Amino acid sequence: RIEDNTVIENILSYSREFGDHTISATGLYSYESNSGSSSSVTAKGFPHDFLTYYSMAQAEQITPAYDYFKTNLISQMLRVNYSYDSRYLLTITGRRDGYSGFGANNKWGVFPSIALGWNIDKENFFPQQSVIDRLKLRASYGKNGNQAVNAYESISRLGENNMVALSQTQPGYVPAKLGQDNLGWESTGTLNLGLDFSLFKGRITGDINFYKTHTTDLLLNRTISLVHGITSITQNIGKTENKGIEITLNTRNIESNDFSWTTNGNFSYLKDKIKSLYGYKDKN
Repeated sequence: RIEDNTVIENILSYSREFGDHTISATGLYSYESNSGSSSSVTAKGFPHDFLTYYSMAQAEQITPAYDYFKTNLISQMLRVNYSYDSRYLLTITGRRDGYSGFGANNKWGVFPSIALGWNIDKENFFPQQSVIDRLKLRASYGKNGNQAVNAYESISRLGENNMVALSQTQPGYVPAKLGQDNLGWESTGTLNLGLDFSLFKGRITGDINFYKTHTTDLLLNRTISLVHGITSITQNIGKTENKGIEITLNTRNIESNDFSWTTNGNFSYLKDKIKSLYGYKDKN
């Protein structure tokens, strides 16, 4: 088996400071190509087993096989960061991805995101700077995509189904895949609200995060009637929802030249729900 992977990335960065304002931008263009091929031979009916597979040419039935695949993925991204006096933070990102394995109508997906940050401890009105040395409030929403399908998944294909007549192998074909021009990206959108904190000059640090995630157009195999000649098809079906909370706490209890004692703890709660699947919709 031979596999080949090619990745080309072009990155352009820009950064500038003027007064209390800081702005930076990053542009990305990426190309990724994956291909592979394999060949094999299956033989049955050996006249003896002394030479094992070295006597393959004398077998009664010899069946060669060959496989090949190639996929291309193109990504374009632009991200802009803005900061005012290190207190107010803004990040805006736009990403566009194209995958050759999807249908002709849905090869491209667009995935935007936005993030806001507020360093409250840097405000002049913040009263507890001697105790709380860091307090940051965060909020973000973004989408990303999943292209977890094999090459040629959206193209109608025939599969090999050879037969043996007497001692000769006769070529034959059967339906293997139905074409789907609308097969496209699985998309996940996530809302995150977070708080980072540090107390007593870093003696106690931690964060609190609440998140809610919606996944749509799930890439799943769906069972269909055998009248089509095949039993399953990959489609964009189903929606799920995940939401939860995560809390992390770290402490530096004792620090000396001979002994140190630190503790790390976390708590998480997660709730998953299937919103719709195979045409069924959750009414809750």
